Amino acid sequence: MTDPLSGPLWRPDRRAAEARLAAFLPSAGRAYAARRNYDLGPQDRDNVSALSPWVRHRAVTEEEIAAQVLQRHSLSAAEKFIQEVVWRTYWKGWLEHRPAVWRDYLAALGRSKAALADDRSLRQRYEAAIDGRTGIDCFDAWADELIEHGWLHNHARIWFASIWIFTLDLPWELGADFFYTHLLDGDTASNTLSWRWVAGLQTIGKTYLARPDNIARYTEGRFHPVGQLAPAAPPLAGDAHPAPAPPTPPDLVTPSGDLFDRIPPKLGRVGLLATAEDLSPADHVQGVEVAATAILSPPQDPAYSAGRRTFLDGLLADAAARMADRFGGVSEKPGSSAEVVDWARDLGVDKVLTPFAPTGPTADSLMEIKEALRAAGVALVISQRRWDQLFYPHSQKGFFKMKAQIPKALGALGLTR
Repeated sequence: MTDPLSGPLWRPDRRAAEARLAAFLPSAGRAYAARRNYDLGPQDRDNVSALSPWVRHRAVTEEEIAAQVLQRHSLSAAEKFIQEVVWRTYWKGWLEHRPAVWRDYLAALGRSKAALADDRSLRQRYEAAIDGRTGIDCFDAWADELIEHGWLHNHARIWFASIWIFTLDLPWELGADFFYTHLLDGDTASNTLSWRWVAGLQTIGKTYLARPDNIARYTEGRFHPVGQLAPAAPPLAGDAHPAPAPPTPPDLVTPSGDLFDRIPPKLGRVGLLATAEDLSPADHVQGVEVAATAILSPPQDPAYSAGRRTFLDGLLADAAARMADRFGGVSEKPGSSAEVVDWARDLGVDKVLTPFAPTGPTADSLMEIKEALRAAGVALVISQRRWDQLFYPHSQKGFFKMKAQIPKALGALGLTR
């Protein structure tokens, strides 16, 4: 396999995602279930789909992937793979019910970063970890791989987080931030809540302990850190989960031919505003004439690594080209609420349609934009995919509650045979 960043695997465009999905489809059934847990190294990813960098930005969507997999495999044969696709949706839905958990993480991260400036020992241990200089071969290799390729096998991510927290005794928030900076597929929900799960904060009291024999087995002997890892993983202290709030604001619409049924009858000129959270925006305007298009520039904070920023910039450029082909003209790229208002005014837009953005920096930006547009007499209409609307209500508790709903949700989407 070629280098993921320079070769075809994670080329930042939709065609590369389609090619990767087509190549993986034959293995998406029982072959995936049998070999999915093996981390065979960055040059051998054929046992997993490696689609997550595109899915994270919906350059290719969860529904598209599930549809193609289930055209080729039965749901029972592809059960494990479909569940992995749904996991990302589950994390997003859980955080939509409890957005305060994201804000609490950001506050704790700020305190941990401040501690780095005051605590020399902590700073030295942290720098050794992110530079791959801990002396734990597997951990150091994964740190290097993350920085070089912007991706890690899911099993390696869990081992890495466990070693970070329980062996190296580093604040989990700093580890989550290290991942978020570099991972091409890093999102607020999956990344933050996965680290909380390893630490015993997500499923309260249940931690994940990285064990040498397990690492040796699932890396097929590449690593065997005997005597180097913590023998126990006591859960970290944390607050109880906040009570879940309704995940779907009442003013959301669903993409369909009658998209604006809940909007005042006079449609006027519609502008389509895409974001990095959903780079398949044409799905949201079926039956609607689009007068203008734009892609919101992603927030610069939190900062991304150069590799992640390059990948995202490529995806944004690809999405802009696809939007121009579909709707004509050249998409603009406003970066602030004032620039969005100027774009809408200049083009005489009466309503701006944008795909739903889950809890995180983009959602915060859209709330500012919504208020700025309202003051300018322009409505912001947020369209949430049916996929999210079917799954999010079942994400209030553990994943297994959602797991039981997967066949029903897929059936409602017309994906099961």
